[in-house]
Amino acid sequence: MLIGPLKVAIGSSSNTGAGLAGEALASGGLGRLGDAIVLAGYEPAKQVPGEWAVRPGEAITLRLMWAGLARPAADYTCFVHVSAPDEGILVQYDAQPLGGQYPTSIWETGELIEDPVSLVIPLDAKPGMYTLWAGMYNSLDNVRLPAIDPSGQRLVGDRIRLGSLTVLRAGQ
Repeated sequence: MLIGPLKVAIGSSSNTGAGLAGEALASGGLGRLGDAIVLAGYEPAKQVPGEWAVRPGEAITLRLMWAGLARPAADYTCFVHVSAPDEGILVQYDAQPLGGQYPTSIWETGELIEDPVSLVIPLDAKPGMYTLWAGMYNSLDNVRLPAIDPSGQRLVGDRIRLGSLTVLRAGQ
């Protein structure tokens, strides 16, 4: 008999950023996904917020910080995409939070989840400017959760812009 996910608290929990979670819930963070999830922020902070410069073969590594407004109704999949100006996807990451180890359906209201993500820029990537996006979708029907900015406006493409990414020439 399959019972489902079991959540066990040992020592500290994923709710170590309770202050950040509360601030994100109050301010809307970077954006809200559906009725239950806020993208509170991400790290590392850059000297110029949200801008990266990488070469083909290098990785972009960041930690998304999700906060629960309420217990999500389903197990949603997180996505982080790097897209070109023509909207073609250069590289993407798709997985349930914490590499599938912490499904959204067991999140608690007000909990902060720190979700590490790493994307390797393909060796054949063309130099230029790209955009980094994040969001969530239900993998049962591949429908993205509505993405709402902090002012309450729905975002085009139901995704939250994290920043710009410059792919440099290989020898640069």
